[in-house]
Amino acid sequence: MLLTRATEYALLSLDSIRKSDKPVGVEQVANELNIPKSFLAKILQNLAKHDILLSKKGAHGGFVLV
Repeated sequence: MLLTRATEYALLSLDSIRKSDKPVGVEQVANELNIPKSFLAKILQNLAKHDILLSKKGAHGGFVLV
């Protein structure tokens, strides 16, 4: 079974976010996984839209698993 690049990035980013006990920013995940930031931002926004991630705004914001 082949995965799209977006699906692979989504799974890798979910694993990365899972390991943190506080919200993780897009830039942090993008740097850790060497993924283009703009592409990853769209993927994470889509995951938040489907209630897989929670998006927190602000200076200490980022994404957390629901």
